[in-house]
Amino acid sequence: MTPPPLVTVERPAAGEPEGLLVLHHGRGTDENDLIGLADVLDPEARLRAVSARAPLQVPGWPGYHWYLVPKVGYPDRASFDAARAALAEADQVLALKDGRPAFVGEPGRLGEAELRELYA
Repeated sequence: MTPPPLVTVERPAAGEPEGLLVLHHGRGTDENDLIGLADVLDPEARLRAVSARAPLQVPGWPGYHWYLVPKVGYPDRASFDAARAALAEADQVLALKDGRPAFVGEPGRLGEAELRELYA
């Protein structure tokens, strides 16, 4: 079963994009949480910036989540792996369109070692 495409917001480049900046929010927020950082990180708007909404809503918790965390520090492995695969695929699609993405936003939450591996 193919998951639905991620909901995204964008901050366009001022002219022809020189690259792509992908922002992934943390738990309990949404795609709008980090998009404002694009102007701070890229004040000249040389890059196209994209922020995606996590696909999960957890009953009793605000916002959206990339994976389930039944106990703090112990993410649910199946949902974690699914989130990692979905993010890698989404970033690949964006990268093929605009260039190699630079990762910003909550690396410790998704697994910094795994993200370094993805972007190595």
